[in-house]
Amino acid sequence: MQVLKGASFLLREYRPVVMISIHPIHRAHQGLTPNDVKAELTKHRYAWFYPDDTPVGSANLLLSEYLVRFSP
Repeated sequence: MQVLKGASFLLREYRPVVMISIHPIHRAHQGLTPNDVKAELTKHRYAWFYPDDTPVGSANLLLSEYLVRFSP
């Protein structure tokens, strides 16, 4: 999560495609839920997809991998 917050400028200006992997050990260490991570990128207008390119939509995130890309 600290990396995402530190990358605010990069996310806003360059809008890279991001592959996110949510793991229980890292999440528990920082006291975050998967949806906290989702909210951080959603505020930069990023949309979430499963690895097969199916939109996540409003579903809660699981401990898994996701493709996240800017959505104009």
